[in-house]
Amino acid sequence: MICIGCGCDEGHACNVAGEACQWIHVGPAGTAGICSGCLELFPPSTIADELAAAEQSLEIYGDFPGQGMQVVDAPSNPHRLILPGDADFHL
Repeated sequence: MICIGCGCDEGHACNVAGEACQWIHVGPAGTAGICSGCLELFPPSTIADELAAAEQSLEIYGDFPGQGMQVVDAPSNPHRLILPGDADFHL
């Protein structure tokens, strides 16, 4: 599972107040979630849609363990792009 906020995964937790993060929200397929370190990044009304889009992306592109995901806000598109991997990507 990969966090759609920071890209941490079950093998690479992020640090939240000196502790390993915890999964707060998990998508229906169990492949994407939001960790305790990223909860403030997502308005509650968007969480279900964000997780659904991430899981759809993972289904298409596959899960790349240890590489995380990027969430890119595209200026020309009101929707976020969720990309597997940790490449340096800019719009």
